Amino acid sequence: MLYRAAVGAGARITYNAPVAKVYTNPPQVELEDGTVLGADMIIGADGPRSMVREAVVGRQDEEVPEGHSVYV
Repeated sequence: MLYRAAVGAGARITYNAPVAKVYTNPPQVELEDGTVLGADMIIGADGPRSMVREAVVGRQDEEVPEGHSVYV
């Protein structure tokens, strides 16, 4: 459902494209192959050692376990 909504709104989905670096101003991601993608917004859903979180706060942040689990 989310996939269809995103694509319907104009999002382009790319698979198997590991991110090497995240920039915040302007919002961009650099892929491991050197490709740089611009964005209006970057959503960091990359786990407790988030590359996006580090780009935003300027340092690696300690994760704090909250007892939440996700199963797919």
